[in-house]
Amino acid sequence: MAIIPVPLEKTVSYLPGTARGPARILQASRQVELYDPELGFSPYRRGIHTLPPVDCRGDPAEVLERIEAAVKELEGRAVPICLGGEHTLTLGAVRGLRAAGGEFSLLHLDAHADLRESYGGTPLSHASVIRRVRQLGVPTVSVGVRSLAEEEAEYIAAEGVRIYPGWKYPAGDYPWEKIAAALAGRIYISIDLDAFDPSEVPGVGTPEPGGLGWNQALRFFRVLRDSGKTLVGADLVELCPLDGSIVSEFFAARLLYKLIGYFFSGTGEKR
Repeated sequence: MAIIPVPLEKTVSYLPGTARGPARILQASRQVELYDPELGFSPYRRGIHTLPPVDCRGDPAEVLERIEAAVKELEGRAVPICLGGEHTLTLGAVRGLRAAGGEFSLLHLDAHADLRESYGGTPLSHASVIRRVRQLGVPTVSVGVRSLAEEEAEYIAAEGVRIYPGWKYPAGDYPWEKIAAALAGRIYISIDLDAFDPSEVPGVGTPEPGGLGWNQALRFFRVLRDSGKTLVGADLVELCPLDGSIVSEFFAARLLYKLIGYFFSGTGEKR
């Protein structure tokens, strides 16, 4: 397992601060108990290596090329997990995995669909990243969306995008098994922290009322694991640290460690 910090902050549209996200998550991770009582083992023993941060200077296209190169370099050696940084980084990571070969689908947890053709004058925006991923031929399934632009709603209808929006499941009773069945056997998980309720994760740049809870997310991870999915990569993005609060970064660090524990609980990394 290789952690790739990506302090990217180029196209944020509301509160700034995503560039500080990776460092704050890593700092919080030092306070996470290494033993997982639910799983009965210490996930770090499977091997977790943190790489140097990706150089995020230059325009978004240049940064995406560096992310892609960092992911490609890990081929056959470790599963990449990118820490953001803004959501645009997902495109670079997916391109790197696509170059390595093999089909997979992308599970997208987010308050927003990120399906705009462009936003803020660029097609490489955090608000366009899932549309760019789909244009690579990668199937996507989005969960937790609670905010849509009209053009996104039209795109979803025209393209048959699989989406499980928050307004359809106000009690949080998502059909987790059905969602898992809609995914390929090999999956990439992209987690925008604003997928979660702001009461649990307030430190995001674009918070939306409602959202997933901690226990709902863990249940979904367990369903994915038990359905035999193989994790080929993941990212955790859009932390916007709040002064005087460590709740959001600790949540993120714990979530990442649980994800690692669920998918790499055997004697070696599942590929």
